[in-house]
Order: sequence, then structure tokens, then C-alpha cells
Amino acid sequence: MGTFKNQNDLDVTASSQTSVDELDKFGTALLGFSNKVDCIVALADKDLECPLAQAYAAQFFASAETKQGVKKAKQYLERANNLSKYATPREQAIIKSSNHWCQTERRAAAQVLEQVLDENPSDIVSSKWAQSLHFDTGNAAGILRAPLKVAEACDDNAYLHGMLAFGYEECHLLNEAEASVNRALSIQRDEPWAHHAMAHISEARHNLDGGIKFMLDVSDTWQNLSSFMTTHNWWHVCLFLVDLNRGDEALAYFDKIVWAVNQDCVQDQINAISLLYRLERIGVDVGNRWQNLAEKVILNCQDQVSVFLDFQFLYALARANHKEADNMMQRMIARHETVSQDEKMAWELVALPAAPGIIALANGDWQKAIDQLSIARPFLQCIGGSHAQRELVALFYIDALRGASQWEKVQQILSLRYRARPQVSWIKNQLRDAYDHLGLSQVVDF
Repeated sequence: MGTFKNQNDLDVTASSQTSVDELDKFGTALLGFSNKVDCIVALADKDLECPLAQAYAAQFFASAETKQGVKKAKQYLERANNLSKYATPREQAIIKSSNHWCQTERRAAAQVLEQVLDENPSDIVSSKWAQSLHFDTGNAAGILRAPLKVAEACDDNAYLHGMLAFGYEECHLLNEAEASVNRALSIQRDEPWAHHAMAHISEARHNLDGGIKFMLDVSDTWQNLSSFMTTHNWWHVCLFLVDLNRGDEALAYFDKIVWAVNQDCVQDQINAISLLYRLERIGVDVGNRWQNLAEKVILNCQDQVSVFLDFQFLYALARANHKEADNMMQRMIARHETVSQDEKMAWELVALPAAPGIIALANGDWQKAIDQLSIARPFLQCIGGSHAQRELVALFYIDALRGASQWEKVQQILSLRYRARPQVSWIKNQLRDAYDHLGLSQVVDF
């Protein structure tokens, strides 16, 4: 065991420089959402003297956001903890963060990594993990702050600018976000997180046609990405298509890519669930796809690792009329009693009221859905995800209002949306429908 330098001039404890070089390769794979990111597992199993390899392997498995993933993570975390006394202060802090993460204390884990960045402003891998954790907890400022802490030292790294772009966008700083996208692509055209950020920027600016064109123009670079990054970027393409009433094209991408890469990945599952919901609500016949989704969701429906994942899993089960839906709802309701304080807000303020609301929505009990979702809506950001992903709950709420014939509220919500996004077909169609029900069809001029 010795101390060696990595490519960012940081000290790393390992058995050899070769292991440190392999760690650098893992870092590049992580930053670039490569489908080779699991290389960290082989390295951790090979170099039992490298505490950072063990910690990164634990983080890799914990990031899968499944109970099985956390179980695997703890095996590597035990090794990391045993090696901690030989580790550098930076490595010890990363191990500490990993312990928090494996206890589903994501906010605490992110806070420790931010301290690492303060003391090691070239540690871009810790910045990436910190951004991911802030994303999972809905901390938009943290999503931006994490890459800013390494911005000076890593200015020539395309992945840094992709991270900055997404952080700026989540903070609604769209000009800065686009500048970061352009900087990333000037260094490296195939930077998928920058592509992803540009999809968000285009949506925020209501530039649907431009968003599709940009994403399709760079989609040739998505061949060797993780299943999440591949399907998620195509998911964004499909959102543009849905808003332009090109549902048949979006359904084709659903079958060809969004739900065709890795059906066991929970992130792929929620891409599929939220897209299928959007397709169905604009009148696309989705056939038996809900039943197919439910068969996969059922494998993780007892995990209760993430509210953000669970409320989408729950809808898929309920929509497929799966008998497990009510059991999952009860587990979600009960989870707030045992969850760590770090995660309590998400489970108590969102899962507790929203779970029965989502079941009600799927069953057509519109008023109950409205009542329950109304309680949860003000606190949605704490469950994590992006603006675009949390938009699904807003659609749930609008559809419940329409089902309950609360046309006055529908008109108020959709009028504001139409003013901002007049090119979105479903908004125009549903707003016209609301005016018709209110006896005001004569005032519609679109």
C-alpha cells in the first residue's frame, strides 16, 4: 500500500499507480455516463488496499436506488471503513459520505462531499457525486454549487461544463446554462450531460422544434452510454414530440429505445412510466404496455428507497390494476415512521398524502386525487428530480381536475400555461375543452 497521484494531482491510497490510473478511467466513465462505469467493481475486488475504490464501488451500487443496490453497497463500504485508518483525509471524508448515503441520508452525504470540494477544488468526481445527491434531494442551489467549486481547476474539462449547464438550468439561469453547454461542446461534442441540459433549456424557453433538432443532431453520440443516459435523452426528445402532438412518433421511440435498453434499471422504468402517461393523456392508444411495465416495477415496489421513484411505480401498478398497488401504498404511508430524519420531509409531506392520491387518480376517484395531491404539491421539490420530471405531478393534478369537471380551475391553470407555451397542442386542446364546458367557446380565438 502506498500513496500515488491521480490525473487531478490528488493523493490516492492504493497498491500501485496502475490502480490509480484505473480509478481515473472510472472517473471519466462516471462523468461521461459510460456503459463501462461498472469497471469500478472489478477494481475494488482486485485492489483490496485501495479505500477509494471501495468507497466508489459503494457509491456506484447506492446510486442504483434499490434495496438490493444498497445491500451490495454496504459490502464494499465495510471494506472502505476497514481501510479508513490508512486513507488520506480526503478519502476518509468520501468514505464518511458513503456511509451517510448507504443509510439513505443523502443530504448529509452531499454536505460532506461539499466540504471535500472546499479543501480539494480539483476533485471533479466528488463534485459529480455531490451534484447527483443534490439532484436526488431537490437542492437546485447545490446542483449548481457542486460544479462551481471545481470550475477553476477543471475549466478545460467538458464534463465540468455539462454539470454547470444543468446546475444553471435548474436555478433558472438559462443564458448561463446555454453558455456552459456551448463551452462543453466546444471541448467535446459527445458530452451527454450537456446535451441533456440543452433539452431542459429548450423546454424552458418553449423552443420545441429547436430542442428536437438539437437532440437529434447529437443523438449519434449516445451509442455507448449507460442505459439511463441513453433512454433519458431520448425521453426528452419524446417530450418535445408529445407537446407537438406527434404522439405516434414518441410511441415508436418508446418501443424502440426508451423501454428497450434495460428494463431492470429503475431510472429507465420511470422514464417509461412518465412518457407512457403523457402519451395516454393526449389520446395515444398504449395497448398493454402498462401491464408490461408493472411486471418490472413489481420487482422493486417494496424497496421504498426514494419517494420520487415510488410515486411513479405506484401509478404504474395502479394503472395496470395490479393487486400489489394497495400494499405498496400502505408501505409508502408507513415509511415516514422509520425513515431517517434526513429523508423525513419527503416521506411525511409528500409520500404520506400523495400515495392515496395516486391510487385515486388511477381509479378515477377524482376528488380524492385532488384533495391528496393538493396537500403534497407545495413540497414536491424535496423528493428530487428535475423540473421536467416533477411536472408529471402537475399533469396528475390537471387531469384530476378535468375528471372532476372543475373547469374553472382547469381554465385558470391552462390559461397561464397557454400564455407561456402557445405552441403546445395538448394545452390548446384542453383549454378549448374547458372554455366549452364553461359556456365560453365564443371567446376562444386559437
